[in-house]
Amino acid sequence: MPDFTKYIKAMKKVCSGEKVTPRKKRVVTKPYNREEDRLRPLIINALRKRGFKVYRVEPFTRGYSGMGDLWCMRMNGSMACWVEIKTNTGVQSPDQKMFQELCEANLIKYIIVRSVTEAEQL
Repeated sequence: MPDFTKYIKAMKKVCSGEKVTPRKKRVVTKPYNREEDRLRPLIINALRKRGFKVYRVEPFTRGYSGMGDLWCMRMNGSMACWVEIKTNTGVQSPDQKMFQELCEANLIKYIIVRSVTEAEQL
């Protein structure tokens, strides 16, 4: 069960009219600005419009470096694949190449998408 003692103490101060010191402001870091991050939601939307169910695989939950960015399945069951999002100049890491080879050896489609138009053609 969560410990609510800090919350209760803070609420007592607020309710009693006691002066409460505000929290320190968070340091706002520069946003993560990569071309792939800009493309990802556009590609996801394009795939969903084409009838795919799209699951984004978070990098920190993968547990295996090199996995694709998205797991996609057609709702009618005709296709399932890993999608790796790359920019026009982006290259695969050695782990990504190894994962692609593993997918292909097991007859799992692995597709590299570099633009929204490529995603629309799937």
